[in-house]
Amino acid sequence: MTDNELPKINQIDEDVFEITDKYSGVKDITIKDENNKYYSAILKSDRLYLEETPEKEFLITVLDFAGNKSVARFLPKKAGERFTSVNVFPCPADSFVEFELTLNVPTSKLLKIYDNSGRLIYKQRLMAGNDHFIWDLTDRRGNPVANGVYHYEIEAGSAAARGKLVVLR
Repeated sequence: MTDNELPKINQIDEDVFEITDKYSGVKDITIKDENNKYYSAILKSDRLYLEETPEKEFLITVLDFAGNKSVARFLPKKAGERFTSVNVFPCPADSFVEFELTLNVPTSKLLKIYDNSGRLIYKQRLMAGNDHFIWDLTDRRGNPVANGVYHYEIEAGSAAARGKLVVLR
């Protein structure tokens, strides 16, 4: 590796990273999360094995003997997808319900609506990047649903959000 060429950090598995720094050699590796908590790891044959995987986003900093420094930011796979906000309005609904979602990573989403007895009455899939669902208060056959309490579930990868809504016309 020549001067000014940064070490490369590639995630292989949940807690294993490949450090590409073949010429000058690794001098120091630091792993810390957003709360500045430090984590230990073992470096064997260009592979870095974390002894404990952080729960939230974390940084790996690699410094080689030539003074090159590389910093990489990772979100652990076990943290997975998670909703940072789910807004459902209006409630009670009389003609439609809008679902507004914010997810920490882009992924496809699936909305399921159940009646109060637990029967699935509606489902809709959205591709990654789309963060709005509008339900027109009809079942899977296109028939208007009755007044009452309904339960929703939104799935996005390993994330799920659940709640209730009221239809009152």
